[in-house]
Amino acid sequence: MTAIASTTTATSARPRVVIVDVHASDSFREFAAALRRRGVDVMHLRPAHSGRTRALKRAIDRLAGPIVPLHGPITSDDPAMVALRREMLSSPTVDLHAIEPVLADLATTAEWQTNASLAKLRPGIDLGDVLDKWEVGRLARAAGVAVPEASTDLTTNRFPVVVKGRLGAGGIWVRVVHDEEELRAAVSDLGGESSGLYLERYHHNETGLGTAGVARDGEVLDCGAFERLPSPDEPLAPAVAIRAFLHAQAIEASRKLIGALGYTGMFCLNFVPDDDGSPLLIDVNLRAFGAWVTLDELGVPVLDTYLDLIGAGPPAPPMTLDEERWAPVARIGAGVNGSWDAVWRVTRRTGSLVWRRRRTLGWGWMAGTEARVAQSGVAGAADLLRGMRAR
Repeated sequence: MTAIASTTTATSARPRVVIVDVHASDSFREFAAALRRRGVDVMHLRPAHSGRTRALKRAIDRLAGPIVPLHGPITSDDPAMVALRREMLSSPTVDLHAIEPVLADLATTAEWQTNASLAKLRPGIDLGDVLDKWEVGRLARAAGVAVPEASTDLTTNRFPVVVKGRLGAGGIWVRVVHDEEELRAAVSDLGGESSGLYLERYHHNETGLGTAGVARDGEVLDCGAFERLPSPDEPLAPAVAIRAFLHAQAIEASRKLIGALGYTGMFCLNFVPDDDGSPLLIDVNLRAFGAWVTLDELGVPVLDTYLDLIGAGPPAPPMTLDEERWAPVARIGAGVNGSWDAVWRVTRRTGSLVWRRRRTLGWGWMAGTEARVAQSGVAGAADLLRGMRAR
């Protein structure tokens, strides 16, 4: 396999990275801004805004750089979408980031297949299998990486149990259920028995364990472990804070899997502890991930290593970790609610975090994101006022 490399054309000497952001993810917004800040040509596709405030939303989004509006499914046979795929997947594009269902669909298109720079895995391994949570478990076991017990039989007498969809991101297709009634409801909510669901043995994990880094042709260029502090209200959603540290077993498991796949690109793996505390792999993300900015700030040089990988930067500095430090994750789109004090505290803390990241992510990103933080705070205050009037 040929590693991702900078590609030169008559119109552009810069490598291009495409981001297909169908759910308006803040991690993708941040990644696009950081790449642009460092001179990378970014093609950022997002759903077209609608409603009375669409002009304002477009203006805020564009502060961080140009947005290509999506007016339909990017993998459809519509001639406009075929032309857009042909443009975005051809040279000088060297990589593409999207959530798993989108990546899986795009990787089967003729436009993807014609660009050798988009080959992320060694020959003989299908990207769709690695993006499929059930199939990647099989690949992990073959590589000597432990995974939880799992079954496609959607009946069990062992609770709690995890109901999972084969494709998904951000915990959207994951449910932890505690009895048969909750199990039936989760299966129905996730699309029914015919939608490719499976059950995975539940392992309690208070703070979560992940690894993240960058690889070239199966060689891990940098990799750090991190512990997540989940939101008490949304335990399956992205973390509210993380701590970076060295976890020998999880890092070794990551090297085994990445090596077996021959993977090239950015990655994030999630684990839970077995009964004896050993890590079990539960999720594989081959893309920009939710806490990458915070992890980079904590000393894992994810951005610099990725830029070096695509030919857009010098060699990355070595990893330097303060293993006792916890750093907050900016959950911009999570909403603000609770008491007046909580709304003010969360809005002020998030705004301060956005301001501190202006040099990494750019002044345009900072201005647009601060506007979104302020909007969220105003919406939280408005909810409180409506609640007071209703009493």
